[in-house]
Amino acid sequence: MDLVNKKDYKLEPFFHDASYTKVRVKVKDLLVRVYKGRGSFIVGPIENSPAYKYLQTGNDDYYINYHKMVKQLINEDDTHSLYRFKKLISKIKKEGYDTKKPILVSYTTKGYEIIDGQHRASILYRLDKEQEIEVLQWVM
Repeated sequence: MDLVNKKDYKLEPFFHDASYTKVRVKVKDLLVRVYKGRGSFIVGPIENSPAYKYLQTGNDDYYINYHKMVKQLINEDDTHSLYRFKKLISKIKKEGYDTKKPILVSYTTKGYEIIDGQHRASILYRLDKEQEIEVLQWVM
């Protein structure tokens, strides 16, 4: 198993201490973790992602309300605001998936669970769920 050189990627600072290897996976096979409230999460297919549900329905209120709930939980800035998500949608539609800003995954007994990149994965799934992409797998 060859580890990647993290300097070749645009990773958020809090992901720099981990080690990763490249993996190719179909977008439809990625799993997401969705916050259900009161400290509870559920792992499932991308269709369960609020980002994907927004892409399906265009319901701004649904996305905004979910973002508020998560923001309270993790004291997040506006990284995942609806405005920024819409900009990301446009960028990926125009330029495609940026492999230098990869989706990060952890391999579990259920499959490849997204650690970082749920919004990007949701957009890619909506565009073509059968496409195979390169992701970085966290190595423990």
